[in-house]
Amino acid sequence: MASSPSPAPRWRRRSDERPAQLMAAALTLFAQRGFAATKTEEIARAAGVTVGTVYRYFESKEALFEAAVQEAILPLVVEAEGQIESFPGPTVELYRRLVRYAWEHASTPAMANVARIVLAEAHNFPKVARAHVERVIARIQQAYCLLLERGIQRGEFRPMDVSLASRVMVAPILYGAMYLNSLQPYDSRTFSAERYVDSVIDLFLQGITAEPARAPSRKPPPLRPRPKRAR
Repeated sequence: MASSPSPAPRWRRRSDERPAQLMAAALTLFAQRGFAATKTEEIARAAGVTVGTVYRYFESKEALFEAAVQEAILPLVVEAEGQIESFPGPTVELYRRLVRYAWEHASTPAMANVARIVLAEAHNFPKVARAHVERVIARIQQAYCLLLERGIQRGEFRPMDVSLASRVMVAPILYGAMYLNSLQPYDSRTFSAERYVDSVIDLFLQGITAEPARAPSRKPPPLRPRPKRAR
């Protein structure tokens, strides 16, 4: 009888977990202090490792940040891509699901912090910003382009520039998530996240949904000449 494989040594399991631990510690510190003000030594200390361990997995602080952002966001994009490819129903319903799915994750404090850090540090670290645009933002927009093209091909959405429209889809979710996690505590007005998302969906669909075919109007009868009055 073959013996069952022995579990991996503890040191190996912990080694496999190191990148995730480092990325989590880095994002927490970046959110608290900003990217530029956070030192690699502080990240190592928060993760319970040495600085050498950080550089064993990531060649620089910028590479660590880039990997952490992708690790946080790309699995969500992959899930959205899968839904677009496999969803059998109307594109309008698929759009509603994707917007609510995006909001559910983007509105969390952790994800809102990721977006805030990227925007705040873009000018200071253009290499990081460029990598984020090429590997994350572009892929999100591509997924939304596929969604819009699906609706156009089925006659559900009107023809449009899907590249621009995909940016419009992203903007209100990003704004709402960042506002909810930054300025909303200082706003005395009530903010209903559910109503906000419903409004985003309704307003966008009003703009892209194809108009139903109109029945041809009846041709009005010709005007009859008015009878001349006798003089």
